[in-house]
Amino acid sequence: MYDILVKNGRVLDGSGNPWFEADIALVDGKIAAVQRGIDAASARETIDAGGQVVCPGFIDTHTHSDFTLLADPLAQSKVQQGVTTEVVGNCGGWLAPVLEKARSGIEHGVRHKNVSLDWTSVGGYLARLGKQGVALNVCPLIGFGNVRASIMGYTEEPATPGQVTEMQQLVRENMSEGAFGMSTGLFYAPQSYASQREVTAVVKALSPSGGLYVTHIRDEGNYGIGLAAALREAFETAREAGVPLHISHLQANGIAAWGSAGWMVEAIENERAQGLDVTADVYPYIRCGGGISGSVMPRWALEGGRDRVVSRLQDPTTRKRIAREIAATFERRGGPELHTFSSYAPRTEFEGMTLAQVAGILGESPEYAVLTLLEEGEASWVSAILNEDDVSEIMKADWVMVGSDGSALAPAGPVSGGKPHPRNYGTFPRVLRLYTREKRLFSVEEAVRKMTSLPAQRFRLAGRGLIKEGFWGDVVVFDPETIRDTATFEDPHLFPTGISYVLVNGEMVVSHGTQTGLLAGSPLTCP
Repeated sequence: MYDILVKNGRVLDGSGNPWFEADIALVDGKIAAVQRGIDAASARETIDAGGQVVCPGFIDTHTHSDFTLLADPLAQSKVQQGVTTEVVGNCGGWLAPVLEKARSGIEHGVRHKNVSLDWTSVGGYLARLGKQGVALNVCPLIGFGNVRASIMGYTEEPATPGQVTEMQQLVRENMSEGAFGMSTGLFYAPQSYASQREVTAVVKALSPSGGLYVTHIRDEGNYGIGLAAALREAFETAREAGVPLHISHLQANGIAAWGSAGWMVEAIENERAQGLDVTADVYPYIRCGGGISGSVMPRWALEGGRDRVVSRLQDPTTRKRIAREIAATFERRGGPELHTFSSYAPRTEFEGMTLAQVAGILGESPEYAVLTLLEEGEASWVSAILNEDDVSEIMKADWVMVGSDGSALAPAGPVSGGKPHPRNYGTFPRVLRLYTREKRLFSVEEAVRKMTSLPAQRFRLAGRGLIKEGFWGDVVVFDPETIRDTATFEDPHLFPTGISYVLVNGEMVVSHGTQTGLLAGSPLTCP
């Protein structure tokens, strides 16, 4: 007797092959049969797909749900768009490790009252998640920012040979607890203080276990070393360390960098032709998101953590220097009117306003307004500084997969509030609507491959990413003609339409478009 039978669907198996008619039977969390004409009487429960697409669950390769999954394990904004697995621990943090020197900075990043840092390693995080339960599967990465801060604190000093050895050991220990690789966020402090040589030495610790090196490169525009140099650094690091490379949210960030997608794609394809195993992910929007300190504060001013930052701002000469450098960054980013606040706890009335509007209310220039805000707390914003032609060009590459760069949120409860980026709710339906159905950039078969088997292969998610006998029962049923993202920048907490069913490990977490409340997911460990 099967547990669930999905009948009358057009199966896209995730490989990129054309759809075919078949029924899918699931038992004990896995796919037991994929064939035509399975008798409905052989299953305890039957789903009539009614000619809709039946495909593997979507894998979100770049998320920041590390803490939101602990605050609200239902992962509503993700499972409602068909995501059955999230990769967490991106951009160098925050997941693990969490040793004493790193704790204060990481605690500052926890913005949920019901989440406390009661783990120190990847294994501890996964155990916490497993004990609590979660609606989708979770694939953990080690954060280089956590590693460096755990050994060195938040200093800009270069690592000594002894400290490099300690960082390598910390990476090896966390890999042994189930991590799939390590991420870096070299654009951000304190990771930006690490030299290429230091980063490469630490990345080498991944090699014995075959771990993946996942990087938010040091510059995605012209804010520092430049986009070309940052890509070159990533290639050289992976090649010297002897590990596969994955580039996070590949983009041309800032007006000065627009039009770079063509040569970026060519550069990566040249590296692949020369034997470097490199892939990337992208999100389908022309606005990015982030914290204001990470976006525009000069890196030297962030050394030592938040208390040191606030202290520096009390000195008029230092404050003036920081403001001058922020103003220069705004010139590269297109101006303060392109940045809209998504969350700011000290003054929530600013959420949904541009920096130009907030500066007017504060009676300050935009660069000084940033400093006034930071004295009270961190703020997040959405920035309209990407170009659609670049996004489309990157999206087309066959080695590019989909990553939201968002978090698992909800319209109500502990992970609601503010005006977050709509990518948290709409990334995967948007690809299927905009780039497949409307722009016809690629077929629905290719879109599904980018969301399923390609990321499963890249992140070594054994038994996932395909509709295949013996694979885990992560399944999505959607209507390719009506699937649509509805979340907007003005009204971002809206679920998509056109997704009827979502199964995680053979259990229904979405039925008839409504979440069931089941916590069917699993913390995953690397095989």
